[in-house]
Amino acid sequence: MIQSLVRAIRSISVRTRIIGIALIPVVGFLANGVSFTTGQKDVTNAFNNVEAAAALSDASREFKIALVSMQFAASDFVAMPSGELVRAFEANHVLAAANFDRIAAATGALNEEDTTRVRQKLGELKLAFGYLTDEQAELGFSEDQGTRKRLNDAAAGIEQAINDGMTWITQADREKLLLSLLTMRRQEAQYRLNQSSNTWELFFKQFREFEAILRQLPAQTELKQQLARRVQDYASTLAQWNRYNQNIQRSLKEMADT
Repeated sequence: MIQSLVRAIRSISVRTRIIGIALIPVVGFLANGVSFTTGQKDVTNAFNNVEAAAALSDASREFKIALVSMQFAASDFVAMPSGELVRAFEANHVLAAANFDRIAAATGALNEEDTTRVRQKLGELKLAFGYLTDEQAELGFSEDQGTRKRLNDAAAGIEQAINDGMTWITQADREKLLLSLLTMRRQEAQYRLNQSSNTWELFFKQFREFEAILRQLPAQTELKQQLARRVQDYASTLAQWNRYNQNIQRSLKEMADT
């Protein structure tokens, strides 16, 4: 057996044997190269998996931050309305939507129904804030806008009518009317701060007392009617303020529940 192997080797030319010996380290190198390449692919795949997990974690974190920022922007807007807070909400809504798209694309954990539901909720948040913004615009972003301005103008108009237009009443009757108006204004301001049902009832109780004082005044029926309409407009404007404010609070709650 060994002799046969020796004879077979001797039968190969010297040149061929030299080439074969030279190829031995090359074959070993190729084997090592295949092993290295396979290992490198494993490392690369593992790195890609870690990178994808990190990207998913970042998107999830940014999505949550954007949602919380939207809630803060809405709450702050109700407390102190401004165009800057509107833009902050809109910017965070865009961020939330973009990061959710990244989450949905990077994982198979969300089925189509879950994805649709989350996108629908994001849409509902945007609609609710848009409605809230419209209602706040009706109230006014500041005291010199919207219903807030109309309240101030209505009360100021009543005071001016009492002082300048009703020169025929006695000083005592004028003071009664002014005191009644001052009481309504204080209760109006308190109600706008706390929305207490007790304060609401006190305002309209004083409103009826003002009308009673007005009815007891002597003649000049037309002027009395004009003042009565001014007071009714004042009370009606507060009722409008209340309706807008309730709509805003309802929208804010819906956003929190979403």
